[in-house]
Amino acid sequence: MIEGILDNKFLFECPPIGKIKFLGIFKNYKSLSDILFIDNNFNSFPYDLQNGFEISKYKGDPNDSELPKLAKFLDEIIKTESIPLYLSFLRSCKK
Repeated sequence: MIEGILDNKFLFECPPIGKIKFLGIFKNYKSLSDILFIDNNFNSFPYDLQNGFEISKYKGDPNDSELPKLAKFLDEIIKTESIPLYLSFLRSCKK
C-alpha cells in the first residue's frame, strides 16, 4: 500500500550534488524495507541507492510509455516483503 509521497520539503541541500532525498529521516518511523524513492535523477538518492528506482524524464511526448511501465512496476513491488531486496534482484537480472 502506498502511504505517502515526499514533496520538496523533504529535500536536503547537499553540495556539490544538489538537492537529495535521505531515508534517514524515516528510520525511527518506518522500516527502510518499506520505502521506495522514484526519481528521474539518480543523484537524488545517493545515500539510499538500495531504495531508489530511476525513471526516464518526462518530455511532454504524448506517446510516452513510462507511466504504464511505472504502474506495472508499482503493482509488482507492492507485493514484496523488502523493496531493497526486490530492487537488488531486478538490478542483478539486468546485468
